[in-house]
Amino acid sequence: MGLALPAAPGTARRRSLPSRRTARHRLVPDGGVEWARGRDLASFEGDGDYTVGAKLGRLPEGRFVIADIVRGRWGPDRRDAIIAGTASLDSTCARISLPQDPGQAGRTQELYLSRQLAGYRVASSPETGDKITRTDWNTALIAELRAFPYGTHDDQVDALSRAFSLLINQRPMRISDAALASV
Repeated sequence: MGLALPAAPGTARRRSLPSRRTARHRLVPDGGVEWARGRDLASFEGDGDYTVGAKLGRLPEGRFVIADIVRGRWGPDRRDAIIAGTASLDSTCARISLPQDPGQAGRTQELYLSRQLAGYRVASSPETGDKITRTDWNTALIAELRAFPYGTHDDQVDALSRAFSLLINQRPMRISDAALASV
């Protein structure tokens, strides 16, 4: 059974995939998965773009799995509280990628959110390139993916793109047990 946050009015309930279907058929292995949560930020409650946090994992054999999507139209205070709460549920095992909008305001927002997420592995970067270039569970995600890039919303695509970029551009350093034993 996955962890759940209470749903905001007008949003889908947040669910996490179980780590295994049965003892014989695992959906996601218990260990060895590299996790990242990409973010796409919005700031208007009730209408407009969505704030999205997409949790993506790279399995040991190199396949990718979408483990969770947190999506809603929240004002800045609720959005920031949900970002912090989601980080707490993910624990420090998931790296977090935040977008940095251009200019001073974007830098200020990135610094504020990074400080709110102290103790977690946070990276930020400006959005670059067109949305098609940056994009290499639900009904809303599938509909958005099918409509991309011509649909009304692209927030989940942006968040998944950030998580994917974080996972493929920075391979974790691995130290063998033998090397550690010799120290």
